[in-house]
Amino acid sequence: MGDGEVEDCGLEMEGKATVKVDVVRNQSCVPYPMIETEDKLITIASRENVEEAWKAATRQMYDFMKEKVGMNYEDAGMLLTMTGDLIICQTVNPMKTVRMELPRYITKGYGFDSISVQ
Repeated sequence: MGDGEVEDCGLEMEGKATVKVDVVRNQSCVPYPMIETEDKLITIASRENVEEAWKAATRQMYDFMKEKVGMNYEDAGMLLTMTGDLIICQTVNPMKTVRMELPRYITKGYGFDSISVQ
């Protein structure tokens, strides 16, 4: 299903995927799922409405940028405004889901390489 799912039905098909999962414990700045791909860092939040969901996903990315990357809130906010992508994942279920994506080249420029090795 694509981003912005708006109906209860969708195209589903069988498939196989190989996924590596690291559980990073005791990280106060990562209270919700966070995804690290080859080129993006992604925070995800689900709430009762889209506004609360985007605020939660964005707050987690702010906190992550401050605590793990070493930025202050003002710089993190300007950086997320210029380079972050806030994406509605779905609105059809009772909980609305939004994600914030940040290109990894930005955090690498600050010396931060990976969530799982910190």
